[in-house]
This record gives sequence, C-alpha cells and structure tokens, in this order.
Amino acid sequence: MNDTSKGVWTLKGKTLTVIFDSMSYPSQRYKTPLNFTIKQTRLYPISMFLNKNEYEKFRAEAEKSAKENNEIVRIPDYSTFQRRTNKTPRDFKGRYGIQYFKVVEKFTCDTNKNR
Repeated sequence: MNDTSKGVWTLKGKTLTVIFDSMSYPSQRYKTPLNFTIKQTRLYPISMFLNKNEYEKFRAEAEKSAKENNEIVRIPDYSTFQRRTNKTPRDFKGRYGIQYFKVVEKFTCDTNKNR
C-alpha cells in the first residue's frame, strides 16, 4: 500500500490484533485496530459480519444519505453483501477472490516486545 503505520500487535490463539498509534502519527492510514485470523501462512481479515437487522439499518441510512445528496447508490441484497465481505475483485471479469496477506518474511522477537 506504499505507506507506513506505527503501532503494536497482540496474538491470542490464532487471532492477531494490530493496534495503531494514531495519536503520535495522525497522518497514518489506519486509525482503528485491525483483527486477523491466522491460517497456515496467511492472515485473513476478520470482518464485521452484520446480521439481517443491522444490514437493513445500514442500507436505510445509506439510501437516505444518497437521496439527501442527490446521488445514486447501488447496495446489494443481504446474501450478496455477506458473500462479498472480505473479498476483492480478482480479475477484470468481476470474479471475486478472498483477500488475505501472505507471510513473506519470518522473524522472532521477545514476548515482552511487540512490533
């Protein structure tokens, strides 16, 4: 992504949480913590899966905002929205692939110090 962010990480079981220091570095991209699940050598983002009621509230607010700003918004139905969560377009045909981060370098560090 061609940027640098500063913070700390914690590991609990197979869940990695990255907490960014947005007070010392206000111009960095990430402001809120990111959570990942670890599967073999890949990190998969843990998404905020919405239940149907939360999704309907989200959709109503988005449509209301679009109407107020004279914009056209296309929001997929609930099943499509859930299916595409944590996925990114894989090719020019619009096929979706699962988004993940792959380990390219391994290192060890003290248990008291986080990177």
